[in-house]
Amino acid sequence: MEDVVDSISARIERVETTPLGRHVVTLSNGQIWMENEPGRRPIRPGQHVMVRKHRWHYEMELARQPNVAVHRLE
Repeated sequence: MEDVVDSISARIERVETTPLGRHVVTLSNGQIWMENEPGRRPIRPGQHVMVRKHRWHYEMELARQPNVAVHRLE
């Protein structure tokens, strides 16, 4: 699995929810990311997102919503 350099921009292709309430997001570039905590934000296919690397974690930026801490699955 290759890491995100500093940031990537993509569109959400698919959203699934785990039994614990976390969103698993498949992006248009094929990467799959999961929220670190249960989601309380509306995340839908078609939304444009930016994933940015911070010192110790990654954050997914959604338009007009708080950033979401995520980790990459694939």
